[in-house]
Amino acid sequence: MVGPGRMILRMRCLSTLAFKYPLLQPYLQAGAFDYNYGANFASGGTTASNDTSRNPIYLLNQVAQFVRFKQSATSQKNQFACHPFKQFLPRDDSYGEGLYTFEIGGNDVLNAILLKNQTAAQVVTQVIPDAMMNILATIKILTSNGAKKFLFFNTPNAGCSTIAMTVLASIPGLQKDDMGCIVFINELDQAYNKALNDTIASARLLYPGRTFSIFNYYAANLEILTNPSLYGFNPALTKRACCGAPGFGTLNFNPLVTCGNPGSNKCANPEEYVNWDGVHFTDAFYRQISLWALSGKFTDNPVNYTSLCKLDFRNFAKSSTYNSVYPQSCRVTFT
Repeated sequence: MVGPGRMILRMRCLSTLAFKYPLLQPYLQAGAFDYNYGANFASGGTTASNDTSRNPIYLLNQVAQFVRFKQSATSQKNQFACHPFKQFLPRDDSYGEGLYTFEIGGNDVLNAILLKNQTAAQVVTQVIPDAMMNILATIKILTSNGAKKFLFFNTPNAGCSTIAMTVLASIPGLQKDDMGCIVFINELDQAYNKALNDTIASARLLYPGRTFSIFNYYAANLEILTNPSLYGFNPALTKRACCGAPGFGTLNFNPLVTCGNPGSNKCANPEEYVNWDGVHFTDAFYRQISLWALSGKFTDNPVNYTSLCKLDFRNFAKSSTYNSVYPQSCRVTFT
């Protein structure tokens, strides 16, 4: 899996509850040793373009890590053919059978606007094309390494995110839609998503025999924001951060006192919230997104993994945790 850290990690944690696989261990985690089911290359704040303003590990670096991982795993399997260590490495056929999952692009847009003071025109003419070039290069590298099945998540409507609605609220003449979301940010997300559709269409022509699916994260997010009660969310809390601090707008997000820092607070009912900390969504939100993504809803060229893999969603209950489902999981971390 490739993409920003928290979203991918929460999606993966919830998805493993259905697949009944252990969590994929991070490639860069000290002491990680069990890669039998795959590896996780997600990194917090990563981008599709070569933007290192928040994280030096952008998409092509993550792909390079995958290539090194595959080469190393293959070499070690050949070297330790009869060693018990072999059981902790992926099977040789797993690189062709695995599902390569990407959720990336949202940071490209928000970093450009919030951190780098770039204009909307620069995002459209520079940032998005650079991101698409890297995505196409990623597909080329991965297909040459055996990848056959790809699932991309496009970007949700960040104009409705707590951070954007708070930090950009003071811009004179800022246009908002009927839900109070920032129009120009959502338009940039739509431009990114259109470019992603075009890029994947090109990939389908370049690499026949491979499966490329796109989960419409934007539409799925909009569905929850439009009809929150249908999915268990409080309509009055869809834009408010569950974990944050007052003092900077009305949505409990303060960029100077973020979630987890002294002075921050956490709501008592996170299941009713869409947004967790102003930037990321809640587990309740990711649970719904996982259900849709795994069943092929909101997906171009859908694959229904629910029926194909006989997934079990009983552990998707609100009270379920990974530890409660897998109490015997072995976790090793060297410090």
